[in-house]
Amino acid sequence: MLLTLSRDRRLRLGLVSVPPATGLLALLSVGSVSATRPGSAGCDPAAAGMSRAILAELVDWVTTSDTMRLRLREEAFHVPVVPPESIHIATDPAICDRAADAYARALDVVPLPVSVVELHGAGTRKWYAVYGPHARMGEFGAVLIFDAEWARTGGWTF
Repeated sequence: MLLTLSRDRRLRLGLVSVPPATGLLALLSVGSVSATRPGSAGCDPAAAGMSRAILAELVDWVTTSDTMRLRLREEAFHVPVVPPESIHIATDPAICDRAADAYARALDVVPLPVSVVELHGAGTRKWYAVYGPHARMGEFGAVLIFDAEWARTGGWTF
């Protein structure tokens, strides 16, 4: 059986079968069930360990002197360089809700609770590193980086 959660918050239920004569896979849709998310998505309290892991990874990215990691940071992952002490785990429910919505929009999934790490740059510049434990990019988890206007600016998979 195949069960997926679409962006319109409906559970899609399907049946996967292999016809004996042809050996081909067929997908037969058998209906849908409405599923709504209760309240707001917000931060995932169960993912505190993941938030700490993302924070540690970001501190490593901004303090590295390794030339390969410097190049990856700037050209591939677009991790903003900020002082390590300006990186912290987000706890503001409004930030968590906006982060969950931006993450869901970027990956075209339903907003669910996320882990959020804030990066504060010079002046009022801010970025947010967001990880949704319920969303995947293929077989990988994804940390996406958004600016203060919630435009995706970078990130990495693991």
